[in-house]
Amino acid sequence: MTDTIITPTESASGAWAELQPGVYRAVVDDIEDVGISEVYPNDGPRLRFTFALLDERDEDGNPITLYKWCSQKLTTGQKQSNLWRWATALGCPPQMGVPFAVSQLKGRECQVVIALKPRQNGEPLPAIENIIPAQRQAAPARARGAAAPGVRQKAEETCAVAGCQGVVDKYTKGGKPLCAEHEPDDL
Repeated sequence: MTDTIITPTESASGAWAELQPGVYRAVVDDIEDVGISEVYPNDGPRLRFTFALLDERDEDGNPITLYKWCSQKLTTGQKQSNLWRWATALGCPPQMGVPFAVSQLKGRECQVVIALKPRQNGEPLPAIENIIPAQRQAAPARARGAAAPGVRQKAEETCAVAGCQGVVDKYTKGGKPLCAEHEPDDL
């Protein structure tokens, strides 16, 4: 009988375990067709998205990555599929009846909403709860300038708090825009 020899190695970075709930800048690092889940076979074929957090690094200086799965259904209507909502948040809204290449989502920037979800042992685990559009960068004052006569300028997105006209700095986990001065409790 041949013995199986395994050399111990250190596991991959566990830096993701230290993430706190909140909204993080991210980019779609990879999209993998993972087939049908043994746990959820009725969902059909699934995709595994890998999100790299742009401002969070592990102990080796690499971006922390998190995964999120969705079915390969691309539907709209009363309840949009996750893939439809994610593609829209990533700036590539699908069009009815037009073939959609999932690969166009790779490399797209967005924001991911991280929440703490209980593991089977009850300990909290950071997980992606929602994917929302990337935060828009305000143009420098000298680049904004005045619009030509008769041309309407696109308005910057403003805070969702009643009466506030602040420029959006972040989003709630539900995707509502907020300025730097407000928190979700202010809604």
